[in-house]
Amino acid sequence: MIKFYWMLLSVVLLLLNLNSIQTLANQPLVNSNHLKATVRVQKGNVYLKSWQYEKAVAVLQEAIELFPQYSIAYHKLGTALFHLEEYAQACENWKRACDIDTRCQGWNFGKSKNYCSPNGH
Repeated sequence: MIKFYWMLLSVVLLLLNLNSIQTLANQPLVNSNHLKATVRVQKGNVYLKSWQYEKAVAVLQEAIELFPQYSIAYHKLGTALFHLEEYAQACENWKRACDIDTRCQGWNFGKSKNYCSPNGH
């Protein structure tokens, strides 16, 4: 039975276009800037949880510089700014997170509490 599976696997590999496999093998699996940004977001999250909001802002801004389409970085930056009572900047970042990913929550929170409305802070 094992010989059958090996033979089947050999046939499948022969049928695959080896050029396509080589092309895929040469492509990075993860954007390195995205990976670096993810590390910074995780570090920012640690700062948020330990109430070190200024440090969180700095490291989350670095994450955004590395990977500007990272909605979570904008969301967490907005949260850090909110805790620093920088409501307008918090709302801008929450809004940016929602522009990138419609599943965001910060903007909805800000609007519900009147932080992110034309008449709010």
